[in-house]
Amino acid sequence: MRSFIRALTPSVVLKIYRKLRAKRKKFIRANLKIIKNYAINFKVIDFEIIDTSYRYDLKWGWWSRVYEYELVLQKLRDLKCSPKSQVHNTCWGFQGCHILFKAELESLYPNVVNSDLLPSTITNTVVHDLKNPCPDEWVGKFDFVINVSTVEEINYPHTQILENLLRMVKVGGFLIATFDLPGLQLEMIEKLFGRTIKLANNPVTGGSSADKMDQFDYLKVGYFVIQRL
Repeated sequence: MRSFIRALTPSVVLKIYRKLRAKRKKFIRANLKIIKNYAINFKVIDFEIIDTSYRYDLKWGWWSRVYEYELVLQKLRDLKCSPKSQVHNTCWGFQGCHILFKAELESLYPNVVNSDLLPSTITNTVVHDLKNPCPDEWVGKFDFVINVSTVEEINYPHTQILENLLRMVKVGGFLIATFDLPGLQLEMIEKLFGRTIKLANNPVTGGSSADKMDQFDYLKVGYFVIQRL
């Protein structure tokens, strides 16, 4: 439904909304406090804008997802995710390409949990709000935690959302996330990571994507991989 609404909304309205959302100053103080007292040690593996040269698959059927889902699956392979690995697909979605990705992920890795803010009648899904700490049984449980293009949608300090995600990761495990820009509270995430995002020569946008959707030409896509220490 969210993707459907976006597709019907004029691009100029979406652009203004995204810029205002990304620049909300009410979270700056909260983010800085969270960064100062960050409770989890981690190492940044990757932090960059996705380039049009990256692998894509049109079967995912959405301008950014054709790159994002392929990237996540490749990172899981590169980081030696195995059938025995515990995987948490957070904010998994509800329809279309979300279901397709869920099915492919589960076919590759049997030990997958799929959570989202709202309940679903689809099997193997649970309810969880990333604004809240995870249940005790999820603390340090997962070898891999995934979040595809959702952190930027959450009206909350994004450094806290990352801490909530990382809390689910085993020591030595990985958090893999993608995000839209503008949208992510990038300045605060860069401050948390201690580095700026790596730029792309030809960034994926709605207009440059292999699955072109011009109404999203103002958006770029980024990703990061961080390891819990």
